[in-house]
Amino acid sequence: MVQAAFDEFAARGYAGARVQDIAARTGVDKQLISYYFDGKDGLYQEVLHTQFARDAAVSDPNLPLEDNAARYVRHALADPRLTRLLLWAGLSEDPDHPATLPPASLDLTSMIARQQRGEIPDDLDPAVVLLVMIGAVTAAVALPQVIRAIFDLDPKGPDFENHYAEQLRALLAHLRDRQPGQSAPRGRLAMTNPQPDRYHRDSVFTTAELAYMSTQRLARLATVDSHGLPQNSPVGLHYNPATDTIDVIGWNLAASRKYRNVVSNRNVALVVDDMPVEGAPRGIEIRGRADTLPDTDPTTGGRTIIRVHPDRIVSWGLTKLDDPTREPSFPASRVARRHHH
Repeated sequence: MVQAAFDEFAARGYAGARVQDIAARTGVDKQLISYYFDGKDGLYQEVLHTQFARDAAVSDPNLPLEDNAARYVRHALADPRLTRLLLWAGLSEDPDHPATLPPASLDLTSMIARQQRGEIPDDLDPAVVLLVMIGAVTAAVALPQVIRAIFDLDPKGPDFENHYAEQLRALLAHLRDRQPGQSAPRGRLAMTNPQPDRYHRDSVFTTAELAYMSTQRLARLATVDSHGLPQNSPVGLHYNPATDTIDVIGWNLAASRKYRNVVSNRNVALVVDDMPVEGAPRGIEIRGRADTLPDTDPTTGGRTIIRVHPDRIVSWGLTKLDDPTREPSFPASRVARRHHH
């Protein structure tokens, strides 16, 4: 259902997409959308959270900046839907259009780190470099007529993709080739001491775990009531990059037993797993503490949620997401690399 909604929002924008058409794409009753996602806005936010988590897995902080840029170009050309969705949102003049960027989805931490390693000159603002990169990737999708005019190539063909990705790689590589001591042109702002408290730290989840969760929409949440009795409930979920948590969603969540259980006992366990048609079982178990947050909380996107803060993460069978030639992994447990406040 989320992928069908993604197709519809990318093709028509939020305003033009109809819940009835999304339901028809998947052959389900449109009331199920209200049940699982609290309507069109909730489904739109779920699409965004899913795709931003998927996009986050494209970037590799261990690769040079220019290599990541080339990867994003190829990713956007292979699946231009998120770029088109963002363009629809950017061109909308509706003041009631729902928020499009999840909090901290454009975190600058890695760009600051790259500047400190010498990949970005000190006289350049990392935010400007990031915006230029986003613009370069967006142009590859948004301006096919311009591409035909100046490259004389098919914007959807492999020749343009290869040429553009490699040229963008070369362009950004020149940032590292500047001679030491070169100063910024007079009058240009040199941002050499950005405020580190603006930026979010690395995730407790691995790249493979984030990639896997971005493909899964349902999980099972285990809670304990005030009498010490367990309950296990199917729930909707998404990864929240702003808080590095799992946000549990559901219809009429505030009135549910699991919500009341978390109020009285914050200890929870969340399991996301599946069995591919061909392959071994795979999944993630997240043990930790949870918070109940009302729809008035500014970090929830207008939805009531249960926010799970990981203390221990166990995952299995996910290595093949990184390398299809590797054998499935056995369950591996580790302590999440941060503390609660």
